[in-house]
Amino acid sequence: MLHNNDIRDISALPKSAGYYLLSLYGNPISDLSQISNSTYKYLYLPWGNNLDYSPLARAGYDKANVVDAPEGEKGSLKVSVRKVREEEELDGFLYQRDPSFKTKEEADTDMGKVRKETKAQEDGTINISSSMRALEE
Repeated sequence: MLHNNDIRDISALPKSAGYYLLSLYGNPISDLSQISNSTYKYLYLPWGNNLDYSPLARAGYDKANVVDAPEGEKGSLKVSVRKVREEEELDGFLYQRDPSFKTKEEADTDMGKVRKETKAQEDGTINISSSMRALEE
C-alpha cells in the first residue's frame, strides 16, 4: 500500500505484473503509464485534473477506484476508458469493467480493513483464504 505519500513517479513499478492490491491514491502522480499491461484485483488511483487515464484502459482489473474525482468528471473518465478499449480492441474479462469512484475517506476505510486483516493473518487469527474480503463488500 503506497497511498498518502509524496510519490510523484511510479516508473519503477514492474510492468506487465500481476498485483492483488495497488493503492496509489493521495500521491501527486503525474503519469499513470506504468499501470498499463498489468493486472490488478484492486487498484486505487489518485484523481488529477491533467492526469491521462488512458493507461487505466490498458490495465486489467477486477475493481479500479479513482479516489476523489469530482462528480462532474466521473462520466467523462468512464467514457474515455471505454473509448481507448474500443479503439485498441481490448477485450476479455478484466477489460470489461468501468472504473469506480471513492472518496478519500472511503478509500482510507478500505485500507484500514486491509491492514486489520493483514495483521490478523500475521497473528494467525484469520485464515489467509478468507482474507481481503473486506474490499469485496
